[in-house]
Amino acid sequence: MEQIWFNDPPNFINGSNYFIIWPSKDMSFEEQLNCLMRFSIYFAGIVFIIKKDANIMFIPIFMGIFTYYIYNIDTTNKNNEKKLLEKFNMMKDKRTNTRCIKPTAENPFMNVLMTDYAKNPERPSACKLTSKVKSEVKQHFDSTLFRDVDDIFHKNASDRQFYTTPITTIPNDQTSFAKWLYSTPPTCKEGNGDKCFRNMSRGVNI
Repeated sequence: MEQIWFNDPPNFINGSNYFIIWPSKDMSFEEQLNCLMRFSIYFAGIVFIIKKDANIMFIPIFMGIFTYYIYNIDTTNKNNEKKLLEKFNMMKDKRTNTRCIKPTAENPFMNVLMTDYAKNPERPSACKLTSKVKSEVKQHFDSTLFRDVDDIFHKNASDRQFYTTPITTIPNDQTSFAKWLYSTPPTCKEGNGDKCFRNMSRGVNI
């Protein structure tokens, strides 16, 4: 990953990035700041060659100060958030950009604990079961179990007795859970034309 310009000056402008001068949403934060810095240098250089005005060189200086300040603020905020997430056993879901409770040795299935009602009443919900989260759940759950070496498929641990409950927030979100259980999608009977069309036979009778 590309580093911020003042942490890696030799690679700030090289053969692979010298032409990248405009930030895009697909770039990392460091790459975006580097683009702004490169643009200011190129712009100041071109204007200086044309107008011979040395004052234009203040633009990259100001841009350097600006990017340095913005980067340090962002780094501080990320470090503070990381400490907060670690303190309350949370992680960030990259898909939704929201916080969620991660598996731990004390709570591998990310359920609401009795202590949460007093110490962490605003806890977010459990993390979605991605491959990474699933691996962490298994790791923490298996860490204190004595397993049979012949149990290669993990069928003897009685782990069916342990699971993540449907609701993992305080207070419990009964409305969303009820909708997940009982709500039905639109049907033809309700007058949904699209559903009626989809229910029509595609066959041709001869």
